[in-house]
Amino acid sequence: MRRDRRSGGLGFGLGRLVAAASAAAVVAAACTGTSARQAAPRPSLPFQGTLLLAPGQSSGGLASYDPASRRLTPIRAIPSTSFDFIAGAVWTGSGTGYFMGQAGRASGLYHVEGSRATRVGPKNFGSLVGVADGTVVASQCFPPRPSLAVLDLADPTKWRSLGKVCGSALSPDGSLVAVTVPKVQGQSIFGGNEFSLGTRVWAQALRAGAPRRLLLDVTAVPALRRVMVADPQVVGLAWGRPGLAVAVANGQSGPWAIVLVPMPASGPDAPSGPPRVVPLGQAQPFDLAWQPNGELLAFTGCYQCTTFGRNPAHVSDIRLYDTKTGSLRQIAGSNNFLTGLVWSPGGDILVTETPDSDLLFVDAGGRVQVRRSINAVPEDWNR
Repeated sequence: MRRDRRSGGLGFGLGRLVAAASAAAVVAAACTGTSARQAAPRPSLPFQGTLLLAPGQSSGGLASYDPASRRLTPIRAIPSTSFDFIAGAVWTGSGTGYFMGQAGRASGLYHVEGSRATRVGPKNFGSLVGVADGTVVASQCFPPRPSLAVLDLADPTKWRSLGKVCGSALSPDGSLVAVTVPKVQGQSIFGGNEFSLGTRVWAQALRAGAPRRLLLDVTAVPALRRVMVADPQVVGLAWGRPGLAVAVANGQSGPWAIVLVPMPASGPDAPSGPPRVVPLGQAQPFDLAWQPNGELLAFTGCYQCTTFGRNPAHVSDIRLYDTKTGSLRQIAGSNNFLTGLVWSPGGDILVTETPDSDLLFVDAGGRVQVRRSINAVPEDWNR
C-alpha cells in the first residue's frame, strides 16, 4: 500500500515560479500585518463501515479496509493458500463473511472471521452469487457446462445442484436467484470463443425441485430494436428492491442498453409491470449495483473498450439511473477501465478501482471524490 496520492503535477520551471510567488506573498503579508490565506481543506466523505477487498491488478490477497481510520487488514487463509483469483466475496456480519477462492485443489468456499479465513465444504470451481438464510449460492457460467449449486451452511458436506444454468443475482429477500443459459456467440476478437448469457432470464427458487419462472426474453422487447439493439444478448444482471436490471449487448458489440424489469421485493416471482429500456449507445455497461434500500441503479460504462490494457481511446465513467425520475447522470469519469462497483451501507457513497490502482470514492451527487492508494477491487461494504 502506497501513501495517498496528493494532487499535483507542476512542471519544474512552473513549480519554481509558484514557489517564488508564494514566498513573496508571505513576505508581503508580514510587512502589511495581514495573514496569509489558509489552504482549502481536502475533500472528505462521511465514511462508515468496512470494505471487503479482493486483490487488484498487482496485490496478492483478500483484505478488509476501514476507510474512516484507513486501517487495512490482510485476511489470511488457514492453512496458508495462494489464490489464483477471488471469485466473489460478501460480508454476512461484522467482520465475518464468505468468499470463493480459486487455487487448484484448494478451490472452494472460505469463511472469513476477522483476519482469518478457513475452508468450508467440498471443492467448488464456481463464483459466489450470494449468501442468504444460511445457504451459499455458487455458479459456473462458461458454456457448454454451466452449473448452479447451493451449500447448506448448517451441514456443509455437499453442494446440491440446481441445474445446468448460470446464476447471476439473488433476489432482495434471498429466496430466488436469477438464472440464464449461456451460449457461445462465436470467435472473440481477443481469441477463443465469445459467449453471452443467452436471451432469457428465469427466476429459480433455492429449494429442491422448484420450477423456474420466465422473467424476461430480451428478443421480445420491441423497444430494444428501436434503440438499434437488433441482436439482443444478456451480458449482466443485478437484482435490487426496484427490480431486475439486465445489461444487454447487440450481439458481440454495441449499442448497449439496460432493461429494467420491475419486481416485488418479496412474494410472487413474477414481474409487476412491463420492462423499461435505458439506451446507453456505445457505452458498454459492466458492474451493475443497486443502491441499498434505494431507487438508484449504479453502473460503470466504458467507451471504445475493444482491447484490454491501457488505451488512450478508453473512456470510463460511473453513472446513476434514477428509477423514479428516469434520469441518467454521470458522477465520475476515468481514462481507462474501472473495476468493481460497491455502494456504502447508507447508499450515499460508491467505490471502484481506477486504472491507476487506486480506490476511488465518490458521493452519489458527484460533488466529492476521494482517492486512496490501495490496489484492490471492492467486493462488499458493511456497517
